[in-house]
Amino acid sequence: MTRVRRILAVTFLSLLLALTALAVSLSDAHAQSCTWQVINPPDPAPSQSALQGVASLSSNDVWAFGFAATNPTLQIQHYNGSQWSLVSAPALPSSAAFESMSALSSNSIWAAGIQESASIGAVALVAHWDGSQWSPVPTPADAYNSQLFSVVALGKNDVWVAGLISTAPFVQQSLTEHYDGKAWKMYFLSYGTSLTSIAGTSPDGVWAGGIGVNLPGALMFGWQPNNHQWVQYPNKVGNFIQTMSAKSSREVWAVGPTGGYPGPVFVEKWNGQGWAQVRYPRKNVNSHVHQVEATAPGNAVWFAGGTNSSTHATAFIDRYDGINFTDMHVSNVGSVATSLSGVSPIPKTPSVWAVGGYSDYEGTAHNLAERYTCQ
Repeated sequence: MTRVRRILAVTFLSLLLALTALAVSLSDAHAQSCTWQVINPPDPAPSQSALQGVASLSSNDVWAFGFAATNPTLQIQHYNGSQWSLVSAPALPSSAAFESMSALSSNSIWAAGIQESASIGAVALVAHWDGSQWSPVPTPADAYNSQLFSVVALGKNDVWVAGLISTAPFVQQSLTEHYDGKAWKMYFLSYGTSLTSIAGTSPDGVWAGGIGVNLPGALMFGWQPNNHQWVQYPNKVGNFIQTMSAKSSREVWAVGPTGGYPGPVFVEKWNGQGWAQVRYPRKNVNSHVHQVEATAPGNAVWFAGGTNSSTHATAFIDRYDGINFTDMHVSNVGSVATSLSGVSPIPKTPSVWAVGGYSDYEGTAHNLAERYTCQ
């Protein structure tokens, strides 16, 4: 296992074994006709596998990615409507690690992450699925010590990735890269910061968030298409933005941890004119949201996360309907730990997929995938 993948695997396993459920007060609107069904992908490794993200194109075309104690450590899974199966990616470097995935169609899926260079160390990775194979996509950031944590594909000629870059020793700054169908262009943002998420639905509604030092709140940038530049927005909420998602240019969600009341989770929403904080009902200091997903039909916004105690870990899925949050009572299958790190609505349906990992014994992890289906 490469140094980069080993660090990622240890980090994710530590998170998985640290998350568990505590009591929360949420409205219960779990319809009798809607159920969670566990349909787990095969484990590439007997006891060290977990999924980190999922992207749904239709009920019979779903992709997921994660890691496993194999060589290479990257695992890519596909669901065809009846079962999950591993998808090989021999063209990708053996050190490849996905951090984010954005699906446009069955023959155009983008992924962003990290790979390892013998001369540079960690460098940015962009990969593309063309309907038959996964291939690496060179970008200017490949020449530098860099990492990508998020990707959003707005169209075949409009793809954004975000992360960090170091063009000189001990100098780090936020990075975005844009693909216009012909070439990639880098945008260097503020020093001493890192972008952890990027979201949008159209060129005039792209946002990126992350973390920086000596800031009053989480780092937030908005793209100005007329000026072709990123503008930093003042933000006094939270420590850093962990996840973002957009339903439209007038509705963008940002979620992350904060050290103050009402607990570790803060939620903000862009309404087209400004950012406003949304009261999130989970106030437990041990609760964390790993992904927010706003691409579902109607007003639905999904939140995937978990709550931890000193001995156990369980996961949760919350759904926002435009007024209230509802605990969707996800299946916690691991007797020691269950973690859900990704959630993806199935387009034009009320159904969703959620992925992560579970453990029945300390020090082990297995792939977990659950589908919420309404009859």
